[in-house]
Amino acid sequence: MHGALYRTYFVDNINVDDLEELLKINTAVDLNVGGAGHILQSHNVSDTANVGRAPSRQFGVNEMPTFVASQRGAVGLQPHEFLERLVQNAREM
Repeated sequence: MHGALYRTYFVDNINVDDLEELLKINTAVDLNVGGAGHILQSHNVSDTANVGRAPSRQFGVNEMPTFVASQRGAVGLQPHEFLERLVQNAREM
């Protein structure tokens, strides 16, 4: 599923916030489309999923992708060279 979402968003440039597109991805990876559609339409996510979001909310992350390393970060797509510098600077701290 992660690979399919990544490809759809970053390679195919398709909005994965669209319910129809998410259901197509579910079908492509052989997941239960009916169950997924019900959950996505009801916005009923598990407590586990909400707990997983807590750290990002504490840091004010509200966009994807977000990169953070040693209290420095960037939001949105970034050039590979920038991300290399971000990681290298974090290692040097």
